[in-house]
Amino acid sequence: MLRNVTRYWKSCRYAQADLEVKGNDMNSGNDSADSIREINLSYVLLAQKLLRLDRSVGEARLGLSGQVADILVNLTMAQIVKLATAPHLLCAFRFDDQSMLSSLSRADDQMKAVPTESMLEFAH
Repeated sequence: MLRNVTRYWKSCRYAQADLEVKGNDMNSGNDSADSIREINLSYVLLAQKLLRLDRSVGEARLGLSGQVADILVNLTMAQIVKLATAPHLLCAFRFDDQSMLSSLSRADDQMKAVPTESMLEFAH
């Protein structure tokens, strides 16, 4: 499916929208705009998938209201591609608390000390 979306993305006229880039390095600005569009496209497709699988869980995981979830679920592919061309990220980090984010970064060190068998138990 991602391959079809990528083909559609490339053929869609919205994907050719050129963002105004300030500064001397035009290629890096275009690379950034392309990356933002790819992230946005992936995010909206993932949001639709989560909402269609389990609406209430999807809303909670994505931090969406019911009204926004309704809109996302009903978007056509053309609308998703157009939305993905926004010049800013559609998703956002929800880490408002520095202590929470730093505890997550410390969790990586703690996971190295956990035996593989213990990690498998969490997967079930």
